[in-house]
Amino acid sequence: MDISSINKIFDMSGIALLVEDADRKIKYTNQKFVEIMQIDSKPEDIIGFDCALAAKYAKHLFADPDKFEIDIIDIPRKCLPTDEIIQMANGSYFKRMYSKVQLENNTYDNVWVYQDVTINIEKSLEVERQKEFYLNILNEIPADIAIFNKNHQYLYI
Repeated sequence: MDISSINKIFDMSGIALLVEDADRKIKYTNQKFVEIMQIDSKPEDIIGFDCALAAKYAKHLFADPDKFEIDIIDIPRKCLPTDEIIQMANGSYFKRMYSKVQLENNTYDNVWVYQDVTINIEKSLEVERQKEFYLNILNEIPADIAIFNKNHQYLYI
């Protein structure tokens, strides 16, 4: 499979991918990644760039810019596989996954994957808001017409 086929697969999946070498230089990235990071270049044009330096330029895109920058430095240094949700400054959410991959020559690459999970997070937040809304309504029903258990959870009217 050639690199253009791999690019098409990642682009169709909506997954943003960044691979950096042990020296933190970009080895590979795809179009989705440069879109998320608002990089005004083609993916192949940023090959060789320093990832830690790039994080400084991109940190303003995140809800917690300083944490983003620190994480981009600390996660590979501590070799901690990561699977977390991060919030962008524009309110969108991404699942960020990191893994260190050993190559045949006993060197390592850092692999970062970003996946847009905004719709999932927004649906979960809406379910929680609705749950809270209905619980508040039920909690306002007078106790003489509603039955609650000992934990003050509504059972029935």
